[in-house]
Amino acid sequence: MAGLQVLATTRNPQKRALLLEKGADKCLTDDGRLHEVLGNAPHDGVNAAIEIVGAAMLRDTIQADRPIGRIAILGLLGGREIERFDVYGDLRNGVSVSYVSSEHIGRPYQPIEDFPLAKIAGAFAFDDLSQAQAQAQAHAYAESNQVAGKTVIVL
Repeated sequence: MAGLQVLATTRNPQKRALLLEKGADKCLTDDGRLHEVLGNAPHDGVNAAIEIVGAAMLRDTIQADRPIGRIAILGLLGGREIERFDVYGDLRNGVSVSYVSSEHIGRPYQPIEDFPLAKIAGAFAFDDLSQAQAQAQAHAYAESNQVAGKTVIVL
């Protein structure tokens, strides 16, 4: 799309080069205060954001989005509850927030290869493990901060 700029964020500065290699136009280190950089002039926020950490970072992501922007939540690794969320104080005017459970990625109706973020998603097949074992191993791997994107279990 003409004029589209993809900004990637990471909490690990060592992953910046990988994100640029994967197609991001710019990569910012996320210290939980991205809204201070992106939510003010001259940027006035981003048009759309994908939040893959979850509630722990959602307030910052909302504040980094411009008024009438959009946010899609695609992960809850950082938790699913926001303490003392103030609809009027925490939401920017007109920002739309939606949630898509990442459990749908890799299903027959949403194959991993058709997933819009396939470049940054790691698909893992656990043929010899039960679903509970696969989920536990994938969750431990994701929490290890070794993941360079989204972790997806294909059963």
